[in-house]
Amino acid sequence: MSIVKFKISLTRCKKHGLYNSNSSFLDLEKNLQAKCKYSLYLGELRNDNNIDQYRESIHKNKKYEKTSISICFDLPKKIINKYGLQEKDNYEGKKIFQNENIFSTEQTNSQRMLSGDIKVLLEKKIDITTKEALVNARVGQGMFRLKVLQLWDSRCCVTGSTTIDAIRASHIKPWRDSTDEERLNPYNGLPLTASLDALFDAGLISFESSGTLIVSPLLSERERNIFQVELGSLTKVPNELTAEYLPYHRKHVFRE
Repeated sequence: MSIVKFKISLTRCKKHGLYNSNSSFLDLEKNLQAKCKYSLYLGELRNDNNIDQYRESIHKNKKYEKTSISICFDLPKKIINKYGLQEKDNYEGKKIFQNENIFSTEQTNSQRMLSGDIKVLLEKKIDITTKEALVNARVGQGMFRLKVLQLWDSRCCVTGSTTIDAIRASHIKPWRDSTDEERLNPYNGLPLTASLDALFDAGLISFESSGTLIVSPLLSERERNIFQVELGSLTKVPNELTAEYLPYHRKHVFRE
């Protein structure tokens, strides 16, 4: 493992929801660590006794648009070689590393995972009917979606919305972790509006077995207000078969 220093743009961090005018730099460090699997630290800022004054100065003078701060990553040799980071001034390599490991969007990651999962399904040696049902379930369509909606009176299980076109059938125990039987089991699903589905899939919200909605500390107060999740809950106490899946999501998906 080797330490590599990067310049991180505050503007990009703000754009991707990792930093805002109410954040401290240590908040930013925490959010960046949640996005990137490699160890990082804001060494210079941690050792700076004037860190709060520095941050306040940036916002007071509206300088964050042009400000970058130094962040150090502890990277394995294979990653350093992959991006050419052994070269001190390889700015292009550092840019690519950031794009792929920090600033990639959840939507892009989800699309990549979806394509990979469907490819695996198509290569499986199973009968065509089962294969079709699994593919449909993976993209939230077919009998899986229909049965999930039926369990929740054809409405979003949180908002109560009946706009079916805006509701997705989301797996509680993630697709990749489920058996084929669990992938088709409607009790392993929740009908959620698109925004709540995205938050649930990203581990930014989850549910107690009682139905109470819980929110990740990684979701800022401003974002909580936008999505109106702070006081949410399921519209009814989940069926005991559904409740059996919820602990898995809280333990393995939810980001505390």
